[in-house]
Amino acid sequence: MSRFIPIIFLFLLSHFYFHGHCQSNDPKIYYSFKNEDVELTLKRGKLKVHHFIQERKFYNVKSNPSMTEEYIFTRSFSEIKKIKAHVGKPKSNRPGKFIKYEVKFSNIDKESYFSNGVFYEDNYYYSIPFKEVEPGGYTHLEYQVDLSDPHFMQNFYFTDYYPVKKATYTITVDPEINIGWVLYGDQKDDVVYTKETLDKGETKHTWNLSNIEPYHEEPNSPGFSHSATHLIAYIKNYTTEEEQVSVLSDLDDLFNWYQSFLDRIPKVDSTDLLQLTKKIIAGSKDEREKAERIFYWVQDNIRYIAIEDGWRGFIPYPASEVCNKKYGDCKDMSNLLYTMLTFADIDARRAWVGTRKRPYEYEDLPDPTVDNHMVTIAFIEDSIYVLDATSAHTPFGVPSAFILSKQVFYKGVNDGYSIYRVPKYDPENCVIDNSINVKVIGNSLKGNASKTINFFEYAKFQYYYNQSISDHKSFFKDYLSLGNPKYQLENYSIDTLVDRAQLRINYEFEIPRYVKQLGSSKFVNLNLTKPLANTTIKNNRNQSYELEYKKMLKSEVALILNSTDSVLVVPEKVEEKFDVGSIKAEYKLKDNSLHYYREIQIDRLLIKPEEFDEWNSFVKGVKDVYSTAVEIKS
Repeated sequence: MSRFIPIIFLFLLSHFYFHGHCQSNDPKIYYSFKNEDVELTLKRGKLKVHHFIQERKFYNVKSNPSMTEEYIFTRSFSEIKKIKAHVGKPKSNRPGKFIKYEVKFSNIDKESYFSNGVFYEDNYYYSIPFKEVEPGGYTHLEYQVDLSDPHFMQNFYFTDYYPVKKATYTITVDPEINIGWVLYGDQKDDVVYTKETLDKGETKHTWNLSNIEPYHEEPNSPGFSHSATHLIAYIKNYTTEEEQVSVLSDLDDLFNWYQSFLDRIPKVDSTDLLQLTKKIIAGSKDEREKAERIFYWVQDNIRYIAIEDGWRGFIPYPASEVCNKKYGDCKDMSNLLYTMLTFADIDARRAWVGTRKRPYEYEDLPDPTVDNHMVTIAFIEDSIYVLDATSAHTPFGVPSAFILSKQVFYKGVNDGYSIYRVPKYDPENCVIDNSINVKVIGNSLKGNASKTINFFEYAKFQYYYNQSISDHKSFFKDYLSLGNPKYQLENYSIDTLVDRAQLRINYEFEIPRYVKQLGSSKFVNLNLTKPLANTTIKNNRNQSYELEYKKMLKSEVALILNSTDSVLVVPEKVEEKFDVGSIKAEYKLKDNSLHYYREIQIDRLLIKPEEFDEWNSFVKGVKDVYSTAVEIKS
């Protein structure tokens, strides 16, 4: 349910042109200012919301049209007006003086388009083709946005992908209007807030931030909104001559507004869907099996397509219509699951949730920015199940990895809202277990192995396995990689251990020239898999380091010895515990083989900057274990 136009992604295209300087303190590209002024007025009992945007970007580098072109996106809730754009060309021999050239722009009428995995309808954009921007020159853009619904105040980002000299955000409100706001991001404590009362009784709120660091995408980062400094303002309420009108005063307002969308789902004949539900659950022994059958039917038969289409960004299609069309977005699939579960006499609720890319909590921000996804929750035998059929391979009862630890917002008792936090899940809920048998043949290592996976790793595997349908051999070679460039995958097969939840991959392999020989001794490193070996966090990293899910990585390697072989020294047992994870490693001689048991456990979803040293110590401990080799005497 990606409900907000992804303007930010456009900056990514030009982000790569940045870095480096013409002079020591002169960035190649920067904003001299970014300003947004918001006016909230009450005219004859009607609330009016106007945003006025101005920004100026300097280029101290030779540019091309792809670098300088800008876009203004809008949708059915807003109207763009009074666009003005010009290019400032520096005057020769007159520093600081510019010749202004107006820029013509094109209005691309409403049309459908696809971006960042989301299908958009009922939206349009303006293209501003800034051309022939000379080094030392600038582009200037300003426009007005009028909102038709006061719930959709635009968020203001002080941070950009380029340095910003100064960013200013103001809100001027009539005395009858009350607002709220929350600041987020790395430089939020540096934002200067002032408040003043104007001549006609209006209140002007101002937020200023200077010398704003550019946002740099770092690998495995939580996302732009976690680091970029931004302000989310919202209208709490306003008072007319007749009444006080609540907009987003608190979570009750947000919940009631959301519920109004569900109340607007068109009523249609659901007889066929009811009969289908009865057929699906026929013979089920209990409620859990009923819910499981319904979930898997939706997962298998309804194709997920993210859709943003005006109010369709909020109002699901009727469940019967989604069932007939065989596709829908997250809210459509949530509503379909809810309807079918209700037909099966299971207590279910449609629920809103923000993905882990969003740093917001409902208690802090009663605003639609908090969430961007919908799921279904079911209450079965004193247990709560978070069901998300948009993830085509997630097992029943296991939430999608991208909402782990996030809050779910749903209808509770007495028609009010309730909040449930998705568990982070323990590492035991995602076990990756490698069992490997090897034998030394000459200087090569030859063996057979199995890799057992479940839950989150199972869903990830199935997704990429289905994506690689044209070349499964290459996929398996990468997925089963033993961390050695000479590794050769031979045969492989898949066994289903638990339907839709756990599987085992069996395979055979050879690693030529793996064994090191010195005289009559051979040295073999039994750390054939090396997870986390390349995850040391660099000292200059600023953003938190995000992990997919907590996991337990088990490995047992059995080295089959020849009758004349002996292990000179059995390495000592290792057992280390860190705040972020743990390591266990142990070697044991059994009959004619040396068994190596290793267990690495990851106990975090997010490594914060203050935990980087602890994480690096953990990784160092892992790498120390990996460096151990055993000496075999023939």
